[in-house]
Amino acid sequence: MKILLEYQTKNCRLRAVRKLSEAVLAPKRWGRRLAGKKSKCEEAYHHLLDLRRKS
Repeated sequence: MKILLEYQTKNCRLRAVRKLSEAVLAPKRWGRRLAGKKSKCEEAYHHLLDLRRKS
């Protein structure tokens, strides 16, 4: 989860977060949730934070 800590400073981390999130969520759900809200990377980051809090 080191990726989360460096999220805001390195674009390569954003891509890693996106790949992780796509493995976690079904792609169909992304389309509806992302429309006009946040970038895919931001949404992925917040989703992973939520998962981390629950576990």
